[in-house]
Amino acid sequence: MAASERGPLGKRTRGPSPKTLERRQQALDMRAKGYTFRRIAQELGYHDDAHAYNDCKEALDEYRKRMDTSVESVVAEADVRLRDALEKINEIIEKRHLMVSHGQVVHHDNGDGEYVPLEDSGPVVAAIDRVIKLQQELLKVHGAYPATKQEVDVNSVVQYVIKIDGPELEEL
Repeated sequence: MAASERGPLGKRTRGPSPKTLERRQQALDMRAKGYTFRRIAQELGYHDDAHAYNDCKEALDEYRKRMDTSVESVVAEADVRLRDALEKINEIIEKRHLMVSHGQVVHHDNGDGEYVPLEDSGPVVAAIDRVIKLQQELLKVHGAYPATKQEVDVNSVVQYVIKIDGPELEEL
């Protein structure tokens, strides 16, 4: 608990001491290496394995809070960048693009004998494609796509049966 927070009875409480935080980290490191809570309790001086478990849980919960905050800031930054890109692409879509060939604007007859510049749809189509890709990235950033799960069977056994006749066996 951080300093100056209020406990269950409304009283001010202090956060864990630096010594407690260090011990929690040691307990969590030992647990990650496969130590049992009983052994952690014995080596770090906990009253029993339940206290070792609780400190490991506290350390892990604190770590998850820090990671969640970190992930949220990364998502927010990505969101801003992607939305800025979308805004710039929309500006491209709204502009008029003329067909150019050999450095000259291409004109065509509009049916009234008047030649008007031919509009180029290529940049707009490319921009629309980019908008679709950016929207997919936004959905990914915000977790709209479920995580994919792949299952790989690594315990398969391949058996070969080799039949060797008597004369061939003698050759071996």
